[in-house]
Amino acid sequence: MSWASDNAEKLVLSGAFAALAAVAALSALKFSTAVDATGAAAREPKSAEGTFDVGAHADLLQKVTAQHTWKQPETGHRLFISRFVRWDAKSQRIRVYDPKEPLDDGIPPIWKQKYGFPVDDVNVQSQDPDADGFSNKEEYVAQTEPLSKDSHPPFITKLKVLQYNPKPFHIDVRSYQELDGQMTVMVELPESPDPKKKRVRVRKGDNFFNWTVVDFRKSVKKIFNPKLSAEVETDLSELDIANDVTGEKVTVLFKKKQDVPIHEGTLAYIIDKSQIPVSKGKEFEFLGAKYRVLSIDASGAKVAAVEGGKEETLQPCAQEDLVALGLAPAPGSENAEAAPPTEQPAPAPGAGPPITPSAGPPVTPGGPPITPSAAPPVAPTQPPAPPPNP
Repeated sequence: MSWASDNAEKLVLSGAFAALAAVAALSALKFSTAVDATGAAAREPKSAEGTFDVGAHADLLQKVTAQHTWKQPETGHRLFISRFVRWDAKSQRIRVYDPKEPLDDGIPPIWKQKYGFPVDDVNVQSQDPDADGFSNKEEYVAQTEPLSKDSHPPFITKLKVLQYNPKPFHIDVRSYQELDGQMTVMVELPESPDPKKKRVRVRKGDNFFNWTVVDFRKSVKKIFNPKLSAEVETDLSELDIANDVTGEKVTVLFKKKQDVPIHEGTLAYIIDKSQIPVSKGKEFEFLGAKYRVLSIDASGAKVAAVEGGKEETLQPCAQEDLVALGLAPAPGSENAEAAPPTEQPAPAPGAGPPITPSAGPPVTPGGPPITPSAAPPVAPTQPPAPPPNP
């Protein structure tokens, strides 16, 4: 038997595999040729110039690709960013702000956008674009128009307490007696505002220096005196007085001096730098209107219009107010110490120094500093004479 006869089955299988391989190769060659032809046809231009004919869509293409500049519409609408993102110094992070949330200068972005101010410029708060004497911050707080000179907060808000100087006003009940069925009281006033009225006689209902006598109660009791080891008659009579303006009530004990200070001070008008001396309970004139001082101290003052009675609260001068008045150098100014002082109207006699803002509780300033006088020269002590020779 030959080799072909013995391996006939293997030869048939090999031939079948060779035929399958040939068919696969032919199929692959035809597929590749077809793809190339299709791709070449797709890459051929639609027209001889090699451009795409947009036809009726030419106007739409021009509108889509054109750049448009924002213009303010007549309706008053503005272009704004819906999410305001900025660096927050407190949290040391970039965060999203509510447009109505005040920034570091106390003014919210939406208010600055409304009037065309730079949103992230802290100097906006101190600017006065309408030159009415009020800053943008003051206009925002009062909800007035910062670009209109006719719209601003009340001018009296520019009146600040520059100085506060309480003066002593002592009341001393020295004697009393009953005359015509009424008790008459002798009151001594060592620091009387009127030098001619150091002593006054008053009865119930009488008035002196804005104080009205409400009542006088005579009271004499026996009180044990430890030094004498016996009971002694003691006069505990009381004089009740009330302030006509403020309603303050004070009880003065017999022969015990009562301190009822006269509260005085100086108000400064920030816009024209003028100063007005005032006193508690007294009237003063400001821009043609009359006001009465209800109270004044280092924390501010309360005044009321004589006509209408509307009360206003006056704040003490802050550091920026002192700068505006020329009484303090501007922060960061060079050669501040060498700058010549600005001439200001002289404050009321005896007034204390300007109130300096501080973090702690308000301190009542005293009077002007006292310059100690030079002490007289002391004569040198002569050495004792030597004893005589024996």
